Amino acid sequence: MTGEGQRSLPRWELLGGEVGDAGEVVQAAHAADAFVRLLDGRFLDTEAAIFGHLAAAFQFPWYFGDNWHAFDECFGEIDEQVANGSVVVVIKDGGAVRGGDPKALADLVTSLGYAGAHWAQGEAVSDFTIVVQVDEVTDASAWEAAGVEFDQQVSS
Repeated sequence: MTGEGQRSLPRWELLGGEVGDAGEVVQAAHAADAFVRLLDGRFLDTEAAIFGHLAAAFQFPWYFGDNWHAFDECFGEIDEQVANGSVVVVIKDGGAVRGGDPKALADLVTSLGYAGAHWAQGEAVSDFTIVVQVDEVTDASAWEAAGVEFDQQVSS
């Protein structure tokens, strides 16, 4: 919590284990009726790849402009699709970002934080969790360098 009655979103969780473990998280989130999306870390290595992958995964409108301002706007509107207040983003192969563009990853982390801060002030989204699956916990270094502070680490 950031203050009395104020939530801190998103919550970042690190999942050390196999790619199949990410699938189990997705299944559990679906079973809980969360708005859930599965991303692939192999497609988060450049700015262009990030925009293309996330636009497809989140079904952004046709006019999405492939820039961070447009991402913030389109991603921020996801709360309109959330039925029970829970948004879960699972990133499989999160360690694959290590060889990519660190600025693009940092910009993504910043934009996800921006959306979380916006949603924390409203009522539509009460939980926004991002789970990053890596083979080994040490594979999370690029995420940490991009500004992620993991709230929880789970190993399978």
